[in-house]
Amino acid sequence: MQPSPTGSGLGFWSPQGIAPYFGGVTADTMLIEDANTTFHVVWTGAGISDTKGTIWKMNGTVPQVFAGSGIFAMPKPGAGTYSAANNYQSPNNTLGEWAGDWSLTLVFSMSSVSAQVLMGKRSAAGTDGWMVYINATTAVIYAYDGVLRSAAAPGSVPTNSRSVVTVGRSGNLLYCRLNGGASNNVGPFGIMTPATAEPLRIGKFGGGAEATTSTIYEIIGSTTPYTDALHAARWARVSGW
Repeated sequence: MQPSPTGSGLGFWSPQGIAPYFGGVTADTMLIEDANTTFHVVWTGAGISDTKGTIWKMNGTVPQVFAGSGIFAMPKPGAGTYSAANNYQSPNNTLGEWAGDWSLTLVFSMSSVSAQVLMGKRSAAGTDGWMVYINATTAVIYAYDGVLRSAAAPGSVPTNSRSVVTVGRSGNLLYCRLNGGASNNVGPFGIMTPATAEPLRIGKFGGGAEATTSTIYEIIGSTTPYTDALHAARWARVSGW
């Protein structure tokens, strides 16, 4: 990306044209919001922003990653890597506290194969809430409804390449889907046990100590139920960007 020719300092050229950043919010995001979106995290190259107005707190120092060019590069800024000391958290303990159906999509790139947390709202005990996890090479959603449930997406997470994972609940099933692969689900999944003492975290969960080697570029959370069509549309948009 290169500076806007307007000289205002508020815009940047993107592969799609001018993508102005006003208040840190990009005008042409990779993920499209649905009507029930509760948070939509993007990065500007200078910091984190949220189209829904949430002010995220950075713990420690999370490296900012500028947009690149080329077939394997991400055309948008992001942030990473992460650790127990270097991550983001929501300003309250209610964001990401879903009582019914929900969906969450993350755009990321994993630099090396390792177990790592992309996002989570879960205590150290693991008897509440949820987290999106890379179990060495596989994307997994863990969530607790009185029993710890997990659904692993078929296929492996590639390294140094853009990936999209969508997780969520629909009806009484918990879903996970990675890139162009098939979805996987587990059930029955009831009402999630709330992690009322924990904020929503990016690059960590409440008790997590893993080093997250991924760069995260965009996140959408919504009370819209998970569907395969939702993931497929988002994967097609990101992979074709």
